[in-house]
Amino acid sequence: MVECTPFAWHEKYMQRFRDAIEQHRLPHAILLTGPAGTGKQQLARCLVHHLIGEASKSRNYKDLLQAGTHPDVMLVEPEEDKKQISVDQIRALSEKISLTPQLSTTKIGVIHPAQAMNRNAANALLKTLEEPQGNTVILLISHNHGLLPQTILSRCQHVHVGIPPAEQAMKWLQEHDIDHAMEYLQLAGGAPLKALVAANEGWLERYQSLISDLSMLLHREDNMVSVGARWRDLEIALLLSWLSNIVRSIVKLKIYGQSAFNVPANLLKLLKISYDEIDLTQLIQYSEFLDKTLLEVDNNLNQEMMFEQIFSQWTALKRAA
Repeated sequence: MVECTPFAWHEKYMQRFRDAIEQHRLPHAILLTGPAGTGKQQLARCLVHHLIGEASKSRNYKDLLQAGTHPDVMLVEPEEDKKQISVDQIRALSEKISLTPQLSTTKIGVIHPAQAMNRNAANALLKTLEEPQGNTVILLISHNHGLLPQTILSRCQHVHVGIPPAEQAMKWLQEHDIDHAMEYLQLAGGAPLKALVAANEGWLERYQSLISDLSMLLHREDNMVSVGARWRDLEIALLLSWLSNIVRSIVKLKIYGQSAFNVPANLLKLLKISYDEIDLTQLIQYSEFLDKTLLEVDNNLNQEMMFEQIFSQWTALKRAA
């Protein structure tokens, strides 16, 4: 845990937490959900700092939190070079939070990302959630909570951390000296932290190249084998995210027209298509396919076949219109 300063768009959530703490009605288990890049980890840090600060017996609790050594707080994440949270990690968490607090009156467990728990780990956590202790808070953080078992979901209070107002997001990006902030924010679907990563890694030019390739596929000016080969060096999850962003933007344009929020006004022009050339039902089905494929990325599937399906289904969109 590091020193915490809430993002401007988190203040409403923090106020709810403060009110709940003051009224002694903070839930034992809280699930922070919402799109990636909205700062859910930072919100969790701020809640931890507030909880520990309110009930701390130690003056140096901030130093301990920053060093990750506070004895009453435990962060559980996938171990190095691993993608899943193991049952042993959750058992260790359950054991630690069952002990008497040492420097505070509250014990806190943070699990991130919660959907990384394997089945045995989730079952182990369920036992802890079923028998909550009065001085314990468990924070789960997930941008894909649909992968969590219903038994876990039903025992948590859900706090959805949504996309902030564009004005707040733009101001935050400009404070970080980001040029083309609006373009990067649109690229990130309105998520500020994701937009910051995009700017620092120079995604905009690559993203524009993807739109150009997608246009060529729609108009049969190139084939999916050569296009797929050009994108195999990009992390497939990122490619799926970009495609999802493009498809959702087209859906918004078809429904709301040029007033659609967080959508480049010239997207259809860049793709060289009109509203009538792409069927809305086909678009939604393709969006669902991309979402499903993203869930399967970590399952060691044949990535070459995955690339082929991604681009072949995109190519079929104009044909089906």
